[in-house]
Amino acid sequence: MLAWLLLACTASPPADTGEPPEPAGDGGADTGPSDGLDQVDPATLPAGADPCRAPVLVTVSEVIDGDTAWVHAEGSSEKVRFIGINAPEISHDGEPAECYAQEAWDFAVEHLEGRRAWLTFDETCEDYYGRTLAYVITGTGDQDFFERAALRGGYARAYPFDDTPTFIDLFDEDEAWARDHDAGGWAACDW
Repeated sequence: MLAWLLLACTASPPADTGEPPEPAGDGGADTGPSDGLDQVDPATLPAGADPCRAPVLVTVSEVIDGDTAWVHAEGSSEKVRFIGINAPEISHDGEPAECYAQEAWDFAVEHLEGRRAWLTFDETCEDYYGRTLAYVITGTGDQDFFERAALRGGYARAYPFDDTPTFIDLFDEDEAWARDHDAGGWAACDW
């Protein structure tokens, strides 16, 4: 029993194989209609002023790191890079993880993995690496805008791009708040 507990507490992020994992969840409270996301009017969700795509309701099947995940919707899967934030890098190919990477990954897993979320978009839908660029929304409150929650918790830093400009100022404000309050990585790391 103690060995199992130790293994459970020391879990590390799975390796990103570049292949989409199978959808997670069993249709329970976090992945089904009882989460209330079916009642959300997509037109009311935060999105770019000139989005490249309509909002889409997805299930987050695997968190890769604090700013990237695999999602599934209607029989297809996409690797999504969250717009506007940059989380510390987890260990890849033997390289050491950056400061606060495990905490950022844990935060994303806790709030996203196996759950449904709305993806909304800005002017550009794909990055240089072929990942879908999207904002991640898990409900209707400010705390449900994943990028904002990650920034205010100190799990990520603002990462603006000219082709996804809509929330640059808001994300900068969230990062400044976290920095001023020594939230998360701002207290633990030399950011």
